[in-house]
Amino acid sequence: ETVKAKILLSHNFKWGSDVDANAGTAGGTGTDNTNPYQPDGINDAENIPLVSEAWLWWKLNETMSLRMGRGSLSLGDGKVLSSNDYLNVPYALDGVVFGWSGEYSHSDLFALKLIENVQPGYVTNDSEMNVYGLSVNVKNPPEIFKIIHIHALQIIKNAIDKGGNGIGEDLPYERGLNYGRYGVAFVGGKFFQYAISYAVHSGEIQLGTSTKTWDGSMLDAEVALRPTWRNSKIYYGYHQDSGNDRVNGEKELRYDSFLYEKHGTSGAMDVLGWGNLTFWKAGVQTDILEDLRLYVDYYSFSRTEIADTITAGANGTDMLAAQPNSASSQAQIGSEIDVSIDHTYDTGLNMLFRLSSFQPGPYLSENSGPNKNFSQVFLQAKIQF
Repeated sequence: ETVKAKILLSHNFKWGSDVDANAGTAGGTGTDNTNPYQPDGINDAENIPLVSEAWLWWKLNETMSLRMGRGSLSLGDGKVLSSNDYLNVPYALDGVVFGWSGEYSHSDLFALKLIENVQPGYVTNDSEMNVYGLSVNVKNPPEIFKIIHIHALQIIKNAIDKGGNGIGEDLPYERGLNYGRYGVAFVGGKFFQYAISYAVHSGEIQLGTSTKTWDGSMLDAEVALRPTWRNSKIYYGYHQDSGNDRVNGEKELRYDSFLYEKHGTSGAMDVLGWGNLTFWKAGVQTDILEDLRLYVDYYSFSRTEIADTITAGANGTDMLAAQPNSASSQAQIGSEIDVSIDHTYDTGLNMLFRLSSFQPGPYLSENSGPNKNFSQVFLQAKIQF
Protein backbone atom coordinates (compact mmCIF):
# COMPACT_ATOMS: atom_id res chain seq x y z
CA GLU A 1 0.00 0.00 0.00
CA THR A 2 2.47 2.62 -1.17
CA VAL A 3 0.01 4.56 -3.35
CA LYS A 4 -3.52 5.72 -2.48
CA ALA A 5 -5.97 7.95 -4.30
CA LYS A 6 -9.26 9.58 -3.34
CA ILE A 7 -12.02 11.28 -5.26
CA LEU A 8 -14.89 12.76 -3.22
CA LEU A 9 -17.95 14.15 -4.97
CA SER A 10 -20.27 16.51 -3.09
CA HIS A 11 -23.79 17.53 -3.99
CA ASN A 12 -26.09 19.91 -2.14
CA PHE A 13 -29.10 21.95 -3.11
CA LYS A 14 -32.17 23.63 -1.71
CA TRP A 15 -35.41 21.81 -2.44
CA GLY A 16 -37.30 23.48 -5.26
CA SER A 17 -34.60 26.05 -5.98
CA ASP A 18 -34.06 24.84 -9.56
CA VAL A 19 -37.77 24.77 -10.43
CA ASP A 20 -37.90 28.29 -11.85
CA ALA A 21 -40.60 29.90 -13.92
CA ASN A 22 -39.40 30.36 -17.46
CA ALA A 23 -37.81 33.65 -18.39
CA GLY A 24 -40.86 34.83 -20.30
CA THR A 25 -43.00 34.66 -17.15
CA ALA A 26 -43.27 37.69 -14.90
CA GLY A 27 -40.50 37.35 -12.36
CA GLY A 28 -39.19 34.21 -14.05
CA THR A 29 -35.47 33.43 -13.99
CA GLY A 30 -35.39 30.27 -16.09
CA THR A 31 -33.41 29.74 -19.28
CA ASP A 32 -36.37 29.10 -21.62
CA ASN A 33 -34.94 25.75 -22.69
CA THR A 34 -37.41 23.72 -20.61
CA ASN A 35 -41.10 23.92 -20.01
CA PRO A 36 -42.16 26.33 -17.24
CA TYR A 37 -41.93 25.03 -13.66
CA GLN A 38 -39.86 21.99 -14.62
CA PRO A 39 -36.44 21.39 -13.01
CA ASP A 40 -33.50 22.67 -15.04
CA GLY A 41 -30.59 21.66 -12.87
CA ILE A 42 -27.96 21.45 -15.58
CA ASN A 43 -27.97 25.13 -16.53
CA ASP A 44 -28.13 26.53 -13.00
CA ALA A 45 -25.72 23.91 -11.57
CA GLU A 46 -28.27 22.61 -9.05
CA ASN A 47 -27.75 18.97 -10.08
CA ILE A 48 -24.06 19.02 -10.92
CA PRO A 49 -21.75 17.25 -8.42
CA LEU A 50 -18.68 19.07 -7.16
CA VAL A 51 -15.25 17.48 -7.01
CA SER A 52 -14.64 18.23 -3.36
CA GLU A 53 -11.44 16.18 -3.05
CA ALA A 54 -9.12 14.60 -5.60
CA TRP A 55 -5.68 13.63 -4.42
CA LEU A 56 -2.88 11.06 -4.75
CA TRP A 57 -0.90 9.89 -1.71
CA TRP A 58 2.50 8.28 -2.22
CA LYS A 59 4.45 6.54 0.53
CA LEU A 60 8.03 7.40 -0.33
CA ASN A 61 9.56 5.16 2.36
CA GLU A 62 8.87 4.05 5.93
CA THR A 63 8.97 7.60 7.30
CA MET A 64 8.07 9.95 4.43
CA SER A 65 4.97 10.49 2.31
CA LEU A 66 3.68 12.94 -0.29
CA ARG A 67 0.10 14.02 -1.00
CA MET A 68 -0.67 15.98 -4.16
CA GLY A 69 -3.96 17.46 -5.35
CA ARG A 70 -7.11 18.82 -3.69
CA GLY A 71 -7.87 17.68 -0.17
CA SER A 72 -8.91 18.66 3.33
CA LEU A 73 -6.48 19.42 6.13
CA SER A 74 -7.00 19.90 9.87
CA LEU A 75 -4.56 21.19 12.46
CA GLY A 76 -4.72 20.01 16.06
CA ASP A 77 -8.27 20.27 17.41
CA GLY A 78 -9.56 22.32 14.46
CA LYS A 79 -9.54 25.70 16.21
CA VAL A 80 -7.36 27.26 13.47
CA LEU A 81 -7.77 25.06 10.39
CA SER A 82 -10.49 22.45 9.90
CA SER A 83 -12.16 20.65 7.00
CA ASN A 84 -15.54 22.04 8.18
CA ASP A 85 -17.44 19.04 6.86
CA TYR A 86 -20.66 20.45 8.36
CA LEU A 87 -20.75 23.12 5.64
CA ASN A 88 -22.57 22.57 2.35
CA VAL A 89 -19.16 22.64 0.68
CA PRO A 90 -16.39 21.52 3.07
CA TYR A 91 -13.00 23.21 2.88
CA ALA A 92 -10.58 21.59 0.44
CA LEU A 93 -7.26 23.14 -0.55
CA ASP A 94 -5.14 22.56 -3.67
CA GLY A 95 -1.48 21.85 -3.14
CA VAL A 96 1.19 19.56 -1.76
CA VAL A 97 1.59 18.02 1.71
CA PHE A 98 4.90 16.37 2.63
CA GLY A 99 4.67 14.12 5.68
CA TRP A 100 7.42 12.80 7.92
CA SER A 101 6.71 10.34 10.71
CA GLY A 102 9.35 9.58 13.31
CA GLU A 103 9.39 7.68 16.57
CA TYR A 104 8.12 10.58 18.67
CA SER A 105 6.27 12.88 16.26
CA HIS A 106 4.52 13.27 12.93
CA SER A 107 5.13 16.42 10.89
CA ASP A 108 3.47 17.85 7.81
CA LEU A 109 5.10 20.47 5.62
CA PHE A 110 2.64 21.96 3.15
CA ALA A 111 2.07 24.58 0.46
CA LEU A 112 -1.60 25.16 -0.36
CA LYS A 113 -3.63 27.58 -2.45
CA LEU A 114 -6.63 29.21 -0.75
CA ILE A 115 -7.86 31.67 -3.38
CA GLU A 116 -7.31 32.33 -7.09
CA ASN A 117 -8.90 35.67 -8.01
CA VAL A 118 -10.09 35.50 -11.62
CA GLN A 119 -12.68 37.94 -12.96
CA PRO A 120 -12.15 39.12 -16.55
CA GLY A 121 -12.41 42.86 -16.93
CA TYR A 122 -11.98 43.41 -13.18
CA VAL A 123 -8.89 41.63 -11.88
CA THR A 124 -5.89 42.44 -14.05
CA ASN A 125 -3.10 40.86 -12.01
CA ASP A 126 -2.30 37.34 -10.85
CA SER A 127 -3.95 37.74 -7.45
CA GLU A 128 -3.95 34.65 -5.26
CA MET A 129 -3.80 33.64 -1.61
CA ASN A 130 -1.48 30.86 -0.45
CA VAL A 131 -0.55 29.30 2.86
CA TYR A 132 2.79 27.69 3.68
CA GLY A 133 3.10 25.82 6.94
CA LEU A 134 4.54 23.24 9.28
CA SER A 135 2.41 21.13 11.62
CA VAL A 136 3.86 18.87 14.33
CA ASN A 137 1.92 16.32 16.41
CA VAL A 138 3.57 14.39 19.22
CA LYS A 139 3.17 10.62 18.95
CA ASN A 140 2.63 8.45 22.03
CA PRO A 141 2.57 11.41 24.45
CA PRO A 142 2.49 10.98 28.25
CA GLU A 143 -0.73 9.47 29.60
CA ILE A 144 -2.22 12.82 30.64
CA PHE A 145 -2.22 13.96 26.98
CA LYS A 146 -4.15 12.83 23.95
CA ILE A 147 -3.06 15.64 21.63
CA ILE A 148 0.07 17.78 21.70
CA HIS A 149 0.11 19.96 18.61
CA ILE A 150 2.25 22.86 17.34
CA HIS A 151 1.97 24.72 14.05
CA ALA A 152 3.48 27.67 12.20
CA LEU A 153 1.93 29.19 9.06
CA GLN A 154 2.72 31.99 6.64
CA ILE A 155 -0.21 33.42 4.66
CA ILE A 156 0.47 35.56 1.59
CA LYS A 157 -2.25 37.21 -0.49
CA ASN A 158 -1.72 39.57 -3.41
CA ALA A 159 -3.86 42.69 -3.45
CA ILE A 160 -6.34 42.78 -6.31
CA ASP A 161 -5.29 45.11 -9.12
CA LYS A 162 -8.40 46.42 -10.88
CA GLY A 163 -6.53 48.01 -13.74
CA GLY A 164 -6.22 51.67 -12.77
CA ASN A 165 -9.03 51.65 -10.21
CA GLY A 166 -6.73 51.26 -7.27
CA ILE A 167 -4.91 48.29 -5.70
CA GLY A 168 -6.66 46.87 -2.69
CA GLU A 169 -8.21 50.17 -1.70
CA ASP A 170 -11.88 49.29 -1.50
CA LEU A 171 -13.19 46.12 0.12
CA PRO A 172 -11.28 44.02 2.69
CA TYR A 173 -11.14 40.97 0.42
CA GLU A 174 -9.29 43.05 -2.19
CA ARG A 175 -6.43 43.91 0.16
CA GLY A 176 -3.04 42.30 0.27
CA LEU A 177 -1.97 40.21 3.27
CA ASN A 178 1.35 38.95 4.54
CA TYR A 179 1.27 37.52 8.04
CA GLY A 180 2.44 34.60 10.13
CA ARG A 181 0.38 32.40 12.45
CA TYR A 182 1.60 30.29 15.36
CA GLY A 183 -0.41 28.03 17.62
CA VAL A 184 -0.46 25.17 20.10
CA ALA A 185 -3.16 22.76 21.25
CA PHE A 186 -3.27 20.37 24.22
CA VAL A 187 -6.06 17.86 24.82
CA GLY A 188 -6.16 15.11 27.42
CA GLY A 189 -7.47 13.56 30.60
CA LYS A 190 -9.89 10.77 31.55
CA PHE A 191 -12.19 11.50 34.50
CA PHE A 192 -10.96 15.11 34.47
CA GLN A 193 -10.58 16.29 30.88
CA TYR A 194 -9.19 19.48 29.37
CA ALA A 195 -8.68 21.11 25.96
CA ILE A 196 -6.59 24.24 25.42
CA SER A 197 -5.88 26.05 22.15
CA TYR A 198 -3.84 29.22 21.81
CA ALA A 199 -3.01 31.02 18.57
CA VAL A 200 -1.44 34.33 17.57
CA HIS A 201 -0.80 36.03 14.26
CA SER A 202 1.32 39.00 13.24
CA GLY A 203 2.00 40.69 9.92
CA GLU A 204 0.77 43.36 7.53
CA ILE A 205 -2.33 44.39 5.60
CA GLN A 206 -1.93 46.35 2.38
CA LEU A 207 -4.12 49.46 2.25
CA GLY A 208 -3.67 51.07 -1.14
CA THR A 209 -0.02 52.06 -1.38
CA SER A 210 0.57 51.81 2.38
CA THR A 211 0.60 48.96 4.90
CA LYS A 212 -0.84 48.49 8.38
CA THR A 213 0.41 46.19 11.12
CA TRP A 214 -1.98 43.36 11.94
CA ASP A 215 -1.73 41.43 15.22
CA GLY A 216 -4.26 39.15 16.91
CA SER A 217 -4.59 36.38 19.46
CA MET A 218 -7.04 33.69 20.57
CA LEU A 219 -7.44 31.50 23.65
CA ASP A 220 -10.01 28.70 23.82
CA ALA A 221 -10.13 26.42 26.87
CA GLU A 222 -12.47 23.83 28.33
CA VAL A 223 -12.41 21.62 31.43
CA ALA A 224 -14.81 18.74 32.02
CA LEU A 225 -15.69 15.95 34.43
CA ARG A 226 -16.56 12.55 32.92
CA PRO A 227 -18.23 10.36 35.56
CA THR A 228 -19.00 6.82 34.45
CA TRP A 229 -22.72 7.16 35.34
CA ARG A 230 -24.60 7.18 32.03
CA ASN A 231 -21.46 8.28 30.20
CA SER A 232 -22.07 11.82 31.48
CA LYS A 233 -20.06 14.96 30.86
CA ILE A 234 -20.17 18.22 32.83
CA TYR A 235 -18.08 21.02 31.39
CA TYR A 236 -17.14 24.69 31.56
CA GLY A 237 -15.33 26.62 28.83
CA TYR A 238 -13.90 30.06 28.20
CA HIS A 239 -12.96 31.76 24.93
CA GLN A 240 -11.45 35.14 24.14
CA ASP A 241 -10.05 36.55 20.91
CA SER A 242 -8.75 40.05 20.33
CA GLY A 243 -10.46 43.11 18.87
CA ASN A 244 -9.54 46.69 18.02
CA ASP A 245 -9.19 48.82 21.13
CA ARG A 246 -9.80 52.07 19.22
CA VAL A 247 -11.44 53.17 15.99
CA ASN A 248 -8.97 53.69 13.11
CA GLY A 249 -6.03 52.86 15.31
CA GLU A 250 -2.46 52.58 14.08
CA LYS A 251 -2.69 48.79 14.27
CA GLU A 252 -5.34 46.25 13.28
CA LEU A 253 -5.86 44.08 16.35
CA ARG A 254 -8.95 42.02 15.51
CA TYR A 255 -8.20 38.30 15.53
CA ASP A 256 -8.36 36.50 12.17
CA SER A 257 -10.21 33.22 12.74
CA PHE A 258 -8.82 31.80 9.47
CA LEU A 259 -10.36 28.39 8.56
CA TYR A 260 -11.42 27.27 12.03
CA GLU A 261 -14.27 24.82 12.74
CA LYS A 262 -17.20 27.19 12.28
CA HIS A 263 -20.15 25.10 13.44
CA GLY A 264 -20.84 24.83 17.15
CA THR A 265 -17.65 26.49 18.39
CA SER A 266 -19.64 29.54 19.57
CA GLY A 267 -23.11 28.09 19.93
CA ALA A 268 -25.03 25.61 17.78
CA MET A 269 -27.15 28.38 16.22
CA ASP A 270 -24.03 29.77 14.50
CA VAL A 271 -25.15 33.37 15.06
CA LEU A 272 -21.70 34.64 16.08
CA GLY A 273 -18.25 34.01 14.63
CA TRP A 274 -14.80 34.50 16.13
CA GLY A 275 -13.25 37.98 16.01
CA ASN A 276 -13.61 40.46 18.92
CA LEU A 277 -15.55 37.80 20.81
CA THR A 278 -15.42 36.71 24.45
CA PHE A 279 -17.72 34.08 25.91
CA TRP A 280 -18.05 31.48 28.61
CA LYS A 281 -20.04 28.28 28.25
CA ALA A 282 -21.28 25.48 30.45
CA GLY A 283 -23.21 22.32 29.81
CA VAL A 284 -24.07 18.75 30.58
CA GLN A 285 -24.38 15.63 28.44
CA THR A 286 -25.81 12.27 29.48
CA ASP A 287 -27.26 9.06 28.05
CA ILE A 288 -30.98 8.97 28.77
CA LEU A 289 -31.21 5.51 27.21
CA GLU A 290 -28.62 3.26 25.63
CA ASP A 291 -28.90 4.94 22.20
CA LEU A 292 -30.47 8.25 23.26
CA ARG A 293 -28.22 11.11 24.42
CA LEU A 294 -29.19 14.51 25.85
CA TYR A 295 -27.12 17.71 25.44
CA VAL A 296 -27.78 20.99 27.27
CA ASP A 297 -25.42 23.91 26.51
CA TYR A 298 -25.44 27.55 27.62
CA TYR A 299 -23.33 30.44 26.23
CA SER A 300 -22.87 34.02 27.39
CA PHE A 301 -21.34 36.34 24.74
CA SER A 302 -19.72 39.77 24.98
CA ARG A 303 -17.42 42.00 22.94
CA THR A 304 -13.75 41.81 23.82
CA GLU A 305 -13.28 45.49 22.92
CA ILE A 306 -16.23 47.91 22.92
CA ALA A 307 -14.60 50.04 20.19
CA ASP A 308 -14.96 47.21 17.67
CA THR A 309 -17.90 45.42 16.07
CA ILE A 310 -18.57 41.67 16.23
CA THR A 311 -18.28 38.98 13.60
CA ALA A 312 -21.33 37.24 12.19
CA GLY A 313 -21.58 33.48 12.04
CA ALA A 314 -23.20 31.54 9.22
CA ASN A 315 -26.70 32.39 10.49
CA GLY A 316 -26.03 35.87 11.85
CA THR A 317 -25.23 37.97 8.79
CA ASP A 318 -28.65 39.62 8.44
CA MET A 319 -29.05 40.15 12.16
CA LEU A 320 -25.70 41.90 12.50
CA ALA A 321 -25.85 43.88 9.25
CA ALA A 322 -26.13 47.24 11.06
CA GLN A 323 -23.82 47.56 14.05
CA PRO A 324 -23.21 50.76 16.05
CA ASN A 325 -19.45 50.17 16.40
CA SER A 326 -17.88 52.75 18.72
CA ALA A 327 -21.24 54.50 19.22
CA SER A 328 -22.14 51.82 21.78
CA SER A 329 -20.59 51.44 25.21
CA GLN A 330 -22.34 48.10 25.75
CA ALA A 331 -20.25 44.94 25.79
CA GLN A 332 -22.87 42.24 26.43
CA ILE A 333 -24.00 40.72 23.12
CA GLY A 334 -26.43 38.12 24.45
CA SER A 335 -26.78 34.50 25.49
CA GLU A 336 -27.79 31.22 23.88
CA ILE A 337 -29.16 27.94 25.14
CA ASP A 338 -29.16 24.73 23.09
CA VAL A 339 -31.05 21.55 24.00
CA SER A 340 -30.40 18.54 21.77
CA ILE A 341 -31.39 14.89 21.67
CA ASP A 342 -29.32 12.42 19.65
CA HIS A 343 -30.48 8.89 18.73
CA THR A 344 -28.60 6.20 16.80
CA TYR A 345 -30.44 3.28 15.24
CA ASP A 346 -29.08 -0.23 14.65
CA THR A 347 -29.23 0.42 10.90
CA GLY A 348 -26.58 3.15 11.17
CA LEU A 349 -29.10 5.98 10.95
CA ASN A 350 -28.47 8.85 13.36
CA MET A 351 -31.11 11.49 14.16
CA LEU A 352 -30.46 14.76 15.96
CA PHE A 353 -33.20 17.12 17.14
CA ARG A 354 -32.24 20.51 18.59
CA LEU A 355 -34.18 23.45 20.01
CA SER A 356 -32.17 26.64 20.52
CA SER A 357 -32.94 30.14 21.76
CA PHE A 358 -30.87 33.34 21.53
CA GLN A 359 -31.49 36.16 24.02
CA PRO A 360 -30.12 39.53 22.77
CA GLY A 361 -28.13 41.60 25.25
CA PRO A 362 -27.82 45.41 25.47
CA TYR A 363 -25.37 45.71 22.56
CA LEU A 364 -27.93 44.24 20.16
CA SER A 365 -31.27 45.18 21.70
CA GLU A 366 -30.35 48.83 22.30
CA ASN A 367 -28.38 49.42 19.11
CA SER A 368 -30.29 48.55 15.92
CA GLY A 369 -30.15 44.81 16.56
CA PRO A 370 -32.93 42.40 17.50
CA ASN A 371 -34.62 43.23 20.81
CA LYS A 372 -36.57 40.00 21.20
CA ASN A 373 -35.57 36.40 21.75
CA PHE A 374 -35.48 34.26 18.63
CA SER A 375 -35.40 30.50 18.31
CA GLN A 376 -34.19 27.81 15.96
CA VAL A 377 -35.57 24.30 15.47
CA PHE A 378 -33.15 21.89 13.85
CA LEU A 379 -33.51 18.29 12.65
CA GLN A 380 -30.61 16.35 11.16
CA ALA A 381 -30.37 12.83 9.77
CA LYS A 382 -27.13 11.02 8.95
CA ILE A 383 -26.58 7.50 7.70
CA GLN A 384 -23.38 5.56 7.22
CA PHE A 385 -23.20 2.67 4.80
